[in-house]
Amino acid sequence: MRDETTSSETSHPVRPNQVQPVSESPVADLQQEPSAALFDALYRAVQDAVLITGTSGKLVYMNPSAEVLTGYDRKQHSELHFQTLFPERSAAERSQTMLIRCDGHPCPVQLRQSSLNLQAQTLTLFSIRPVTDITETPLHEAHSVQLLLKHLMDHLPDNIYFKDIQSRFIMVNRAFCSHIGIEAAQVVGKTDADLFTKTHADQARNDEEQIISTGLPLVDIEEKETWADGHCTWVSTTKMPLKSPDGTVVGTFGISRDITAKKTMEQERAARKKAEKTTEAKTIFLANMSHEMRTPLSAIVGVGDLLVDTLLDAEQKDYVGTIESSSEALLDIVNSVLDLSKIEAGKLNLEAVPFNVRELIRKTMDVIKQPACSLKNTLYSEINESMPDLVRGDPVRLRQVLLNLLSNANKFTSGGSITLRVSAEQPDLQHVRLFFEVTDTGIGMEPEQIPRLFQPYEQADRSTTRNYGGTGLGLAICNKLVEQMGGQLSITSQKGIGTQIQFAILLECCANDTVIEKNAAEDQNRQHVLSRILLVEDNRVNREVIRRILKKLGYDADLAANGEEAVQAAQNQAYDLILMDVQMPVMDGLEATRIIKREHEKKNSCKPLIVGLSAHALKEHHEQAAEAGMDDYLTKPVRIRDLKQLFSRI
Repeated sequence: MRDETTSSETSHPVRPNQVQPVSESPVADLQQEPSAALFDALYRAVQDAVLITGTSGKLVYMNPSAEVLTGYDRKQHSELHFQTLFPERSAAERSQTMLIRCDGHPCPVQLRQSSLNLQAQTLTLFSIRPVTDITETPLHEAHSVQLLLKHLMDHLPDNIYFKDIQSRFIMVNRAFCSHIGIEAAQVVGKTDADLFTKTHADQARNDEEQIISTGLPLVDIEEKETWADGHCTWVSTTKMPLKSPDGTVVGTFGISRDITAKKTMEQERAARKKAEKTTEAKTIFLANMSHEMRTPLSAIVGVGDLLVDTLLDAEQKDYVGTIESSSEALLDIVNSVLDLSKIEAGKLNLEAVPFNVRELIRKTMDVIKQPACSLKNTLYSEINESMPDLVRGDPVRLRQVLLNLLSNANKFTSGGSITLRVSAEQPDLQHVRLFFEVTDTGIGMEPEQIPRLFQPYEQADRSTTRNYGGTGLGLAICNKLVEQMGGQLSITSQKGIGTQIQFAILLECCANDTVIEKNAAEDQNRQHVLSRILLVEDNRVNREVIRRILKKLGYDADLAANGEEAVQAAQNQAYDLILMDVQMPVMDGLEATRIIKREHEKKNSCKPLIVGLSAHALKEHHEQAAEAGMDDYLTKPVRIRDLKQLFSRI
């Protein structure tokens, strides 16, 4: 039995066992077999792509030529619709239009359609022929413009996509496919919900509904794309309405650019700025705490200094010794915490001044002699002959490192030995590399304990704090200081044998020592005669303690409680030296210094030396004092030895 299919233009037999339907067709006649000879002749004769659709637009048949042209496999695309291939609404009514292939690429085609009546059902047959010569169609025709647009799209670095009214992708460019890592054939027909998380898909859908309802674009919006695997990317997107020739919104299209790298940089910059603000806040807090702690410490240390030189019995001397050692320990903690804060904030700047290395080592060893003697430890220092006398660097910080390493070695050694070895090599004429090694025969430690020593507030063993004391800041600070000097601490240790710590730093050579000697001689010639001294201090206790220290050193001093009183006193009396507290009520020491210096310049009179006294220890506070006109600066607590050194300098 054989059924005949009729068409308004042609009549073709169909053989389903040779040319299979895309999906099961409800049309029973397509299951009947035509004669093999007639089918073979027809198959050879028809070179155009042929599609047959039902009333819903769903494909029920495609021939092999159609498979080649569209790129779709009829067995794998059983739910294929005519609109997927021809997304333009009026495509079926036009002779020339654009076919969208499986890979998303457009193909200009000539399209002819006819109706098929089969068992009282109406099907539509489409005959499709590609336009192989672009000159066959003028450039002003829509499909040619679209072809040029597609070429442009695929060569732009931005992601470009088109969506229909249901937010399904109908066209994407190569950059978009590369961005999401999916072939165009797997994107067309899908929505954002198939590619991204629900949050992102919902936002995209809301944007598109807004564009469709208002007809207005969304320009340069930043979108966070959250992918199924959890990772996020960012794009800057412009979304616009897609309109038909009559102005009806039929979908949307968008252009987006990947800005993930930019957003990452912005986030890192924001995180860094936040961390810097946190560090800055911590530094300010610690500086203020240091100021508040140094103020009473100044009185304690000063009174201790005064008591030492009074007539005391043995018990009283022991009390004074306890006061001194306790205040020194507390001051050391304050200094250590402040140093670490300055290092972390990047505010600890090293000096570059000439100094005598051998003299620095000698003085450092002198400091540790008494503590070593109390623990029955023997001190040794070995300085290589190649060591230059003078170098340029930061002697204060180098001494701080050496003193900390030697103190640690002494603390963990009892009845043993501590050795400091120093040598040098000169890599070029301008620089010298100094090698330092501190070795002890103390308790030592296990190798796995060593890395913890460089972490702030950490010690090799928690029991160390109970048995030996300490904050765990010393080595962390030393390591940071040595790193700033261009070196690194290296530690080797054996439990029960001892510890060895080494580091090397690069300093500038300073061969011309005659210049330093000449400057020292000039400094001696510039010494001032201190016949009149003004002490300006708002804290009553500290004011009295410093006055008594000055008295002990042979100097009388007039007193002022704030900057305003100091200015008035300086107008009434010519002073050789003014010891000026920096932070005071009514008028601070900086403003008072500016006024006093300015008044003396107006009168062309001899200006007094003004030395700042402050519980602030940051370098920036020293710089502020210098900018205000202060000639020197002492950090509280002010000891007898500090004032002696000051008087020797001026």
